[in-house]
Amino acid sequence: MPSGCNAGNPSGIDRSLGLKIAEKRGVLIAEVIPNSSASAAGLKKGDVVQEIDGKTVTKAGQLQQIVQKSSVGDRLLLTVRRQGKTLKIVVQPGPLPRKYHE
Repeated sequence: MPSGCNAGNPSGIDRSLGLKIAEKRGVLIAEVIPNSSASAAGLKKGDVVQEIDGKTVTKAGQLQQIVQKSSVGDRLLLTVRRQGKTLKIVVQPGPLPRKYHE
């Protein structure tokens, strides 16, 4: 995930989290950790990541693999759907906030 996110596929997870998701493809952001890279970039709970650097992502594992292959400080361009709008968000992966390492 972008550093500081918990994510899953939009179908099946939206009801358990109390989210209304209209998107059928992409990776749902279920949680954004405060003070993380994802939070700093402006990602929000309920966002659906559809592309990273122009590559379509449909599974949480794909997204995680792309982020893990990146380096701290790299810039990843995410195409995100939020409340019916398409956004372009740049995330710079970094370490998780200290309290999440324990």
